[in-house]
Amino acid sequence: MKVAIVIIGTRGDAQPGLVLAHALVERGHDVRIGLPPNTINDVMRQSLDVRPLGVDSRAHMEKVRRIRRETEGKPIRRMRDLGAAHVFGWDQLVDDMATVVDGADVIVTGYNTEVQALAYAEAAGVPLVSIHHAPVRRNRRVAPFIGRLPARNSAAVLANWLLFDAVTSLLGRRRENRLRAQLGLPKVSRQFATRMKDIPGVELQAYDPMFAIRDDPTWDGDSRIRRRPAVGFIELPADLRPFLDPQPDEPEPGDDLMTWLDAGDDPLYVGFGSMPMRGEKATLDAFLTVARRLGRRLLICAGWTDLSAEIRAAAESDDVRIESHVDHATVFPRCAVVVHHGGAGTTAVALRSATPSLICWYMVDQPFWGEELERLGIGASMPMTSDGVLDPDRIEEAITSLLDPGVAERARRVSEKLTRAGDTVTYAVDEIERQVGDAAARGAGGASAGSSVTRLERLATDDALYWIMTPALGWSVVLQIVWVLDDEISPEALTAMNTALSRGPLHRILKTTDVYGARPRWERAPDAPPPAIDALPIAESDIDTWAADEMATVPLDVENGRCWRLRAARTESGGTVVSLCALHVATDGRGMLAAAAEAAAASGAPLDPATGGVTPRPGNVPDAATAASRSRRRLADVADACVQVGEVARGLVRAVVEQRRSVDVEPDPRPDRPPLFERSPNARFTYATATVPTDVWERVAAEHGGTSNTMFIAAVSGLLRSSGFAPRGVPIKVGVPVDQREGDDERRNAIAGVSVYLADEPVAGGDLGGIRGACKAAFVRLSEGRRAPHIHLNPLIWFLPTSLLLKVAGAGAAGRTPDAMVSNLGDVPAEAMEIGGRPVRRIALRGMAQGVDPTTELRFGDGVQSWLLRSPEQVTFSVLGCDESHFPDDGTLRDLLDRELDSWDIPHHIW
Repeated sequence: MKVAIVIIGTRGDAQPGLVLAHALVERGHDVRIGLPPNTINDVMRQSLDVRPLGVDSRAHMEKVRRIRRETEGKPIRRMRDLGAAHVFGWDQLVDDMATVVDGADVIVTGYNTEVQALAYAEAAGVPLVSIHHAPVRRNRRVAPFIGRLPARNSAAVLANWLLFDAVTSLLGRRRENRLRAQLGLPKVSRQFATRMKDIPGVELQAYDPMFAIRDDPTWDGDSRIRRRPAVGFIELPADLRPFLDPQPDEPEPGDDLMTWLDAGDDPLYVGFGSMPMRGEKATLDAFLTVARRLGRRLLICAGWTDLSAEIRAAAESDDVRIESHVDHATVFPRCAVVVHHGGAGTTAVALRSATPSLICWYMVDQPFWGEELERLGIGASMPMTSDGVLDPDRIEEAITSLLDPGVAERARRVSEKLTRAGDTVTYAVDEIERQVGDAAARGAGGASAGSSVTRLERLATDDALYWIMTPALGWSVVLQIVWVLDDEISPEALTAMNTALSRGPLHRILKTTDVYGARPRWERAPDAPPPAIDALPIAESDIDTWAADEMATVPLDVENGRCWRLRAARTESGGTVVSLCALHVATDGRGMLAAAAEAAAASGAPLDPATGGVTPRPGNVPDAATAASRSRRRLADVADACVQVGEVARGLVRAVVEQRRSVDVEPDPRPDRPPLFERSPNARFTYATATVPTDVWERVAAEHGGTSNTMFIAAVSGLLRSSGFAPRGVPIKVGVPVDQREGDDERRNAIAGVSVYLADEPVAGGDLGGIRGACKAAFVRLSEGRRAPHIHLNPLIWFLPTSLLLKVAGAGAAGRTPDAMVSNLGDVPAEAMEIGGRPVRRIALRGMAQGVDPTTELRFGDGVQSWLLRSPEQVTFSVLGCDESHFPDDGTLRDLLDRELDSWDIPHHIW
């Protein structure tokens, strides 16, 4: 595949293009990249086909700065000169771009070059991939960054965008049509933002999903036409920094920056990167004053600001150090607060390093990042004045607030939730590769003959809650299977397993519809990324922590076709640990086990030499861009909406009937407890996993008058009681999921739940008959069709606003949430107990919710949740602690599980 990357602007604009160019080359693609000439160096030329694109961006910025300075108080001249500067270099840019994009199969562009790149992509008939550092399309939350007008509500924000799109299209139309004429394209009159929806491709949102626009009808509607996946910040890895950053001279011994940082408290950092300071002396004087007042050391990075020797000499001292350039990734973690301009790249490093930021913004997307960090409670922002004169009192107030320990803790929690940098690049490159596959599919006339999808499968109502959690709350409920093997598994076996997963039921993408009341459609997802294989081994004692970290951070997104990921690491003892994570919206535990077993069975087979382990993109159904297929889909959506109206009517009737039948049901006997957000202020989960010999487990259960399932309930409930959550005599509610999958069941989660109340049980080493009887009665009620009235109202989910659904769910959840959830998944398929022909020593399944925001009152679960797997040799169950007041850390939960199993005289191994 031939890829052309065209980007102009500052260093921050060039960085994503450089990172993606290297990643694409590593995958074997032919890449040509065009960058501003001042960002290209000899190191870059040695490893990339890099071409100069347009004018020197630093010189151009200095020209604009000089115009602003010279035309102060002369508005007409300023408007004329700035207008001329804006179009300066256009002809050189389009000429340079022609040489970069020639022969490309796909064009990747930054925001600043989209107009020109669109014309070249249209002329060549190739997809166009845009890289956006912030939301730069119509929406109702974030106003345009240029020409922003006051906007107090969503309607005003949208009006801002409509005006912005109209004005910018009008001002640039003559130049754009001149370029189009040179390329043999017809003139255009429609707005640029509207025409971007017509070109094949994707708009990569190069920022973390936590900053993505959600639940916005304007943004969401346009995103269905031209996708906008938030892949994460595209950060510069250490090995690529010499390609962009000047290499510092070798310092005198003892005079290097690290020595200075080690010599005292964490300093304040001030640096504005590629934004030259306006009035250097005035700006520095303000921060020197604040540093002295706060008794803090100060590190100043000049960046693209030429600080005179006189200014440097006046500022520097033992507590003040000035550097021309620094490595943000190395320096920011050593600072108490970082003051910067709010560029997306610099903001990403500050977020990754968990360092609070004061953003003194200049222009474009920088105010957005200031507002976002303020929203998260980890930053402050203010505009940089035209003369660089800043108010020291205002700066001091902002920095003092950021030095609060609570801000640092919030910054740490945000940092933990960021998409990992390597995953971001993987997903971005996957998207670029996908565009060429989509173009080939369009050229071939639509779906491939090998597609296994033959009908429109919809998201089932029972599965919808897991989907709505993400746009509404930012939550993703993730399931994980962990395998531990004594042998090293080859990369070829893992690749074969990964390929089998990409052909199986987990490899889906959810496509939404704009028909009110219609359910989204499941389709086959595009190519899957290769398995993630860690380079460094891990200690045997760190296996559980490694797996928990993977589950908590794996970036999955059902609407971008990322429903699962396979990852593996070697252990220091010579073995292997393998993790498969999947979104709960795409599968339940048993469905995941079945898919894993099928993939594990394929891991011992040789790879198909025709594919080399990379699955060809299956055709979507029906994905041909024809008017007929679009019409059929819309009719199908309308029909499904009508069916859901009928389901709502039937559900209302059933809910009324069930409510009348439940009059004689005893009320919940549990005592009131403080809400979970008070008991878990940090929204942190803890984990413990135990393995028991199967014959021992079943023998102990039988000796106490129970079954494997009642023994499981007793062990988890006993752990809960011994933690102090609910001593014996205080009722607890245990939720027991029941598999209801029958035949060709289209639900990803074909389960219902029964509730069992325990007052005096369990007694360690006691009789399990009471628990067994309570479970039997609950299962009988379920078999009679007796379910809670609110369950029958689930079809309303397709018609009610998300905000209202959350209020209804939140109001009822407080009284319905079980104290313990116990999911007995039964026997592990034999095929899942061997990977690459090597036997599995241990296997476990568990789950959790990513993205739970501790600053809100909403929490996932309560008490504990647990999952059990059984093989002929062993029973394994994992426990998730949701209540920090009783399970503050993994060690506490493991000790409780260890003591509980000891109390039943069950030999075991704690992971």
